[in-house]
Order: sequence, then structure tokens, then C-alpha cells
Amino acid sequence: MIATCRVLVLLAGGVMAFGTGPAFGQAIDVGGRAFVDYYSVVSTPDAAQEDLSHPLSVADTARDGLHGFTYRRLYLTTDVRLSRTLEGRARLEANEGSSGPNGPVPFVKDLYVTWRYSGDHSATIGVTKPPVFEISTDVWGYRSLEQTILDRRGIASSRDFGLRLDGPLLAAGHVRYAVMYANNNSTNPETDPHKRGYGRLSATPTDRLTLVAGADYTAHQDQREYSVRGSAFVGYEARRVRVGLEGYGRTTALTDTTTTDEFGASLFGVLQVARSWEVVGRLDWSTELRPQSGPASGLGFDPVESLLLAGVAYRPTPNVALTPNVWIRNSNRFSESDTLLRLTLNLSF
Repeated sequence: MIATCRVLVLLAGGVMAFGTGPAFGQAIDVGGRAFVDYYSVVSTPDAAQEDLSHPLSVADTARDGLHGFTYRRLYLTTDVRLSRTLEGRARLEANEGSSGPNGPVPFVKDLYVTWRYSGDHSATIGVTKPPVFEISTDVWGYRSLEQTILDRRGIASSRDFGLRLDGPLLAAGHVRYAVMYANNNSTNPETDPHKRGYGRLSATPTDRLTLVAGADYTAHQDQREYSVRGSAFVGYEARRVRVGLEGYGRTTALTDTTTTDEFGASLFGVLQVARSWEVVGRLDWSTELRPQSGPASGLGFDPVESLLLAGVAYRPTPNVALTPNVWIRNSNRFSESDTLLRLTLNLSF
């Protein structure tokens, strides 16, 4: 933990020292975010202990009756405005899944520069968010409790290394495009010659309604030949309520001429019941249609999974939320459900 703190402090201090000189005239903003839980494992199937999608990333510790404190995510972020048209971000992350023998090991989560080259049109290069689920994540608003479904199911990574272009398609800005050409290896170095192409259209016909459609394509150099993903999102935001519906489909062609098809949908809602209180609920469903034989046949049947998440959030200030919540996952792979009770602290500064 001491090593982690040293890295974070040195990064922030170095960037601030570089950027505050009068010759540069740069604006520096340093902040952070933490997701901290007190959890209790009510039930976990034995087979699920090796499932990396479990909220307790060190899944072999997720045994019935286990309880304790943990952090799922720690961020330290430095945003730099280099000029009126250039800005950048450097962000380090540490989480319970990135621990080494001496404690948490931070890694680069964001490292990019954005050039606003013409009005609201921009180009971003580096490790950044691909145009997949960032809009639905913003409407959801409770990343501290769970990833949105495409992120949670591994349909796309939350980061990729490449070149991204964004901008309005209409003068009023109600319809926007986003495209990206990237490595398809998250924050890691490239390991194969294939790349991933992303595309997204989003529309805001009213101040409260958001419509999103997206797709991507990538080739592979293993038993998979290529993968194609399509997804859509509808979000509604009013003063006291937010509702979202997101769905996806992905087809992966295999080199033995068979295919694997994946589908999923997520419905969530957030209701403000008092000045500092919100009620949160979400239901996910997903399945994977596997070929009868070949490299992806796996367990020999089509896995089906559902997720139920519910909580009550208390926000004493806008940058602090304390949320008692329950997380229940059912799968036909296991004979019983995964059930967690959590008290989650979301802190931003």
C-alpha cells in the first residue's frame, strides 16, 4: 500500500510541478474517486469461486459467511488544459483485483490528449474510453454498485488504446457521432496485428430522452475468426427519476465455421424519494448460444444468467453516497445463487 501511495503522490506532484509554471499557462485539476464496501457473502456456489466476473475479484475468497471491508476501485486523476483546444488526462487505478505480493499495484487507466480541432469536433489519441457504454453508464449513475451490462459481461472493455473522433452531425448538436480505431487490448500493449473498429450514433430529441445505437468489428488470430457487436440504449432523465434500457448482441465466427451468439438486456431505474435519498433497482438478463461442437462448445449447454441489484442511497453531499444494497446473480451453471449484502461508500474529490 505504501508503494501505491508513493506512485500516486509522485504522479500528481510531477504533473502539477510541470504544469503550474507561468510559461505554460496550464490549468491543472487533480481529483480522485473510491468505491469501498463492507460486504457479507450470503451464498456462493463452489464453482463460482473461479468466476472473475464476481464482485469480489479475488473470487476464491468469496465463501459463504465471509464478511469484511474491501475497496473495489481507487482512482487518482489529473486533468490538464494545455490550451483552448488541447486537453489531456492521466489516471491511475488500483483495485482489489490488481493486488501483488506487497499490496495494491496501480496501473494506467487513462492517458490521452484531446484536440478540439473545429467547433465541437474533437480527436482523442491514447488510452481512453471507446464509444460503447459511456452514455448508459452516465445515465445509470451507480457505477459504484455495478458496471453496465456490456462492461460486466465483457462485451467490450471500458478502455482501449487508439484514435477516437467525436462531433455533432447536425448544427443543433442533437445527433452526434463517435468512431474509434484501436488495439482491442484494453490498457495493455498490442499483442496481434488485428484492430477493432467502433462506431456510435447518439440522439437527444428532447432534454430528457437519449437514444444510442452502436456497433464494432474485430478480427482475431486464435480459434475465433472475427466478432461483430451491435447494441442500443434508451435513457430517460427527469428531475427525480432516471430510467434506462440497454441491449446487445454479439456474434463470434470460429475457424471451424461455427458461430457463438451472445445476447443480453438490462433495465434500471433510479428514483429520488427525498432530498438526499434515492432508491436504485436493476435487472439484467444474458445468454450465450453455443455450437454443439467445436472450440466454443464448453459446457455443452447454453448458459443463461440473471442479475438483480437493489439499494437505497443516502447522499449527504453531492460527492458522497452511502448505499446499502443487495446483489443477487442466478445462473443455470450453478445450483444456487450468488448473493451479497453490501454497504457501499462512493467518495469523489
